[in-house]
Amino acid sequence: MSSKVMDNTPDAGSAVQFEHKVYPHIEPDCCGCCGPNICVTMTLDLEAEEMVVVTTNFCGEKQTQKRPYAQLGEVSKANDCCGTWFISVDGLPASDPKGLAPGAACGGNKDIVDELERELQARKIGRGNVAQIKEQEVMKQEVAFLHQKMDLILAHLNIAAPQPMVMAHRAG
Repeated sequence: MSSKVMDNTPDAGSAVQFEHKVYPHIEPDCCGCCGPNICVTMTLDLEAEEMVVVTTNFCGEKQTQKRPYAQLGEVSKANDCCGTWFISVDGLPASDPKGLAPGAACGGNKDIVDELERELQARKIGRGNVAQIKEQEVMKQEVAFLHQKMDLILAHLNIAAPQPMVMAHRAG
């Protein structure tokens, strides 16, 4: 599975674009190192703005959880004594307290766990609180620039600039 993020270098006013990726079978195995989990299957769908986890139990009942990247907490990985790697993300469901174990158990899943960790961390930063703050800073600069342009237009037309409005603060 490709781990590349689309290589669009963002300018000051655009957001980073990510590939749409789907990771099937991210559930931990149900009995240690015995193989695939027959009790539940999970799919992780990394969309543009949020991750979607679809869990299907052995009766075929599906549960879908959507989580915006801005709401993701810590993204971490660990392994157990069998060599199975787990990824743990605040807000990502897991039947195993260690987290999710995509791919093959017993040491065959480190690469996919590393890939998931990189993808989720990049999306958390690119779409999360850090990105939102940067977008707000860009917007603030654009508003200040528009104010300067308006002042020049008013001066050119010999129109007095209106007094700034004082916003009323309400005690709620």
